[in-house]
Amino acid sequence: MLVVESATGRMGVTQPKTGDGDGTSVMTLDGGESWTVQGTAGLRLATLEERTEIGLGPGSRG
Repeated sequence: MLVVESATGRMGVTQPKTGDGDGTSVMTLDGGESWTVQGTAGLRLATLEERTEIGLGPGSRG
């Protein structure tokens, strides 16, 4: 899922859990370093506007 970290505005894509219980890994869109969140309270789904800005909105051909 495309998510935004509420506190910083950092955008990324959640990665599948590895089963070790160490939280959810989020990969950045710009190839930067991934980060891990404990729980998802600090994350929200990216809005349509945010998705459109990066070429993922309706009708986008990326």
